[in-house]
Amino acid sequence: MGSLRGVRRIAGLVLIIVAVLLVAFGAYQLRIMAWDRSTGSVSACTEHSTGTGTKRRVYHDCTVTWADAGQTHQAPVTFDGPADPSGTTQDIVVSGGDAAPAGAAGSGPFIIGFGVLFLLVGLVARLGGRRQE
Repeated sequence: MGSLRGVRRIAGLVLIIVAVLLVAFGAYQLRIMAWDRSTGSVSACTEHSTGTGTKRRVYHDCTVTWADAGQTHQAPVTFDGPADPSGTTQDIVVSGGDAAPAGAAGSGPFIIGFGVLFLLVGLVARLGGRRQE
Protein backbone atom coordinates (compact mmCIF):
# COMPACT_ATOMS: atom_id res chain seq x y z
CA MET A 1 0.00 0.00 0.00
CA GLY A 2 2.91 2.34 0.62
CA SER A 3 4.05 2.34 -3.01
CA LEU A 4 0.50 3.05 -4.26
CA ARG A 5 0.32 6.04 -1.95
CA GLY A 6 3.67 7.27 -3.29
CA VAL A 7 2.57 6.90 -6.92
CA ARG A 8 -0.66 8.75 -6.16
CA ARG A 9 1.26 11.57 -4.48
CA ILE A 10 3.65 11.90 -7.45
CA ALA A 11 0.76 11.78 -9.96
CA GLY A 12 -1.02 14.45 -7.93
CA LEU A 13 2.06 16.66 -7.98
CA VAL A 14 2.41 16.26 -11.76
CA LEU A 15 -1.27 17.17 -12.23
CA ILE A 16 -0.86 20.24 -10.02
CA ILE A 17 2.15 21.40 -12.05
CA VAL A 18 0.26 20.88 -15.33
CA ALA A 19 -2.71 22.76 -13.83
CA VAL A 20 -0.58 25.77 -12.92
CA LEU A 21 0.85 25.85 -16.45
CA LEU A 22 -2.63 25.59 -18.00
CA VAL A 23 -4.03 28.39 -15.83
CA ALA A 24 -1.04 30.62 -16.65
CA PHE A 25 -1.36 29.94 -20.39
CA GLY A 26 -5.14 30.49 -20.24
CA ALA A 27 -4.65 33.80 -18.47
CA TYR A 28 -2.15 34.79 -21.14
CA GLN A 29 -4.72 33.88 -23.83
CA LEU A 30 -7.38 36.02 -22.10
CA ARG A 31 -5.54 39.14 -23.18
CA ILE A 32 -6.79 38.77 -26.76
CA MET A 33 -10.44 38.78 -25.65
CA ALA A 34 -10.12 42.55 -25.23
CA TRP A 35 -8.60 43.07 -28.68
CA ASP A 36 -10.54 44.78 -31.47
CA ARG A 37 -12.19 42.73 -34.19
CA SER A 38 -11.18 43.35 -37.79
CA THR A 39 -10.81 41.64 -41.14
CA GLY A 40 -7.47 41.10 -42.79
CA SER A 41 -6.21 40.13 -46.20
CA VAL A 42 -4.14 36.97 -46.10
CA SER A 43 -1.11 36.90 -48.37
CA ALA A 44 1.65 34.31 -48.57
CA CYS A 45 1.22 31.25 -46.35
CA THR A 46 3.54 28.40 -45.46
CA GLU A 47 1.92 25.04 -44.66
CA HIS A 48 3.16 22.99 -41.73
CA SER A 49 1.96 19.70 -40.29
CA THR A 50 2.64 17.63 -37.21
CA GLY A 51 1.76 14.04 -36.43
CA THR A 52 0.55 11.30 -38.74
CA GLY A 53 -2.72 9.57 -39.53
CA THR A 54 -5.64 10.64 -37.37
CA LYS A 55 -3.27 12.64 -35.15
CA ARG A 56 -2.08 14.81 -38.07
CA ARG A 57 -2.52 18.55 -37.54
CA VAL A 58 -2.17 20.99 -40.44
CA TYR A 59 -1.71 24.73 -39.98
CA HIS A 60 -0.60 27.69 -42.07
CA ASP A 61 1.75 30.50 -41.02
CA CYS A 62 0.54 33.52 -43.01
CA THR A 63 1.11 37.22 -43.36
CA VAL A 64 -2.07 39.23 -42.76
CA THR A 65 -2.61 42.89 -43.66
CA TRP A 66 -5.38 45.06 -42.19
CA ALA A 67 -6.22 48.75 -41.90
CA ASP A 68 -6.93 50.49 -38.60
CA ALA A 69 -7.45 54.23 -38.13
CA GLY A 70 -6.07 54.98 -41.57
CA GLN A 71 -2.89 52.98 -41.01
CA THR A 72 -2.00 49.70 -42.66
CA HIS A 73 -0.65 46.99 -40.39
CA GLN A 74 0.92 43.63 -41.16
CA ALA A 75 1.60 40.70 -38.84
CA PRO A 76 2.18 36.94 -38.91
CA VAL A 77 -0.90 34.87 -38.03
CA THR A 78 -1.24 31.09 -37.75
CA PHE A 79 -4.45 29.54 -39.12
CA ASP A 80 -5.45 25.96 -38.29
CA GLY A 81 -6.82 23.61 -40.92
CA PRO A 82 -5.84 22.01 -44.20
CA ALA A 83 -7.34 24.73 -46.45
CA ASP A 84 -4.76 27.31 -47.57
CA PRO A 85 -6.17 30.75 -46.64
CA SER A 86 -3.85 32.61 -49.07
CA GLY A 87 -5.70 35.29 -51.02
CA THR A 88 -8.74 35.29 -48.72
CA THR A 89 -10.12 37.73 -46.19
CA GLN A 90 -10.25 36.38 -42.64
CA ASP A 91 -11.79 37.60 -39.37
CA ILE A 92 -9.03 38.51 -36.93
CA VAL A 93 -8.57 40.26 -33.60
CA VAL A 94 -5.97 43.01 -33.45
CA SER A 95 -4.10 45.12 -30.94
CA GLY A 96 -1.61 47.62 -32.27
CA GLY A 97 0.60 45.66 -34.64
CA ASP A 98 -0.38 42.22 -33.30
CA ALA A 99 -3.08 39.96 -34.75
CA ALA A 100 -4.62 36.54 -34.10
CA PRO A 101 -7.42 34.51 -35.68
CA ALA A 102 -10.81 35.65 -34.35
CA GLY A 103 -11.67 32.12 -33.19
CA ALA A 104 -8.74 32.08 -30.77
CA ALA A 105 -10.31 34.77 -28.61
CA GLY A 106 -12.55 32.35 -26.69
CA SER A 107 -9.95 29.73 -25.82
CA GLY A 108 -8.65 31.37 -22.63
CA PRO A 109 -11.59 30.54 -20.34
CA PHE A 110 -11.66 26.91 -21.55
CA ILE A 111 -7.95 26.48 -20.90
CA ILE A 112 -8.33 27.99 -17.43
CA GLY A 113 -11.30 25.68 -16.77
CA PHE A 114 -9.22 22.61 -17.64
CA GLY A 115 -6.43 23.96 -15.44
CA VAL A 116 -8.78 24.28 -12.46
CA LEU A 117 -10.11 20.76 -13.10
CA PHE A 118 -6.55 19.35 -13.20
CA LEU A 119 -5.75 21.27 -10.01
CA LEU A 120 -8.71 19.75 -8.18
CA VAL A 121 -7.93 16.21 -9.36
CA GLY A 122 -4.26 16.72 -8.47
CA LEU A 123 -5.13 17.92 -4.96
CA VAL A 124 -7.48 14.98 -4.40
CA ALA A 125 -4.81 12.55 -5.63
CA ARG A 126 -2.10 14.19 -3.54
CA LEU A 127 -4.02 14.85 -0.33
CA GLY A 128 -7.05 12.56 -0.51
CA GLY A 129 -7.27 9.07 0.89
CA ARG A 130 -5.61 9.84 4.21
CA ARG A 131 -7.06 7.63 6.86
CA GLN A 132 -6.89 7.98 10.57
CA GLU A 133 -5.60 4.73 12.08
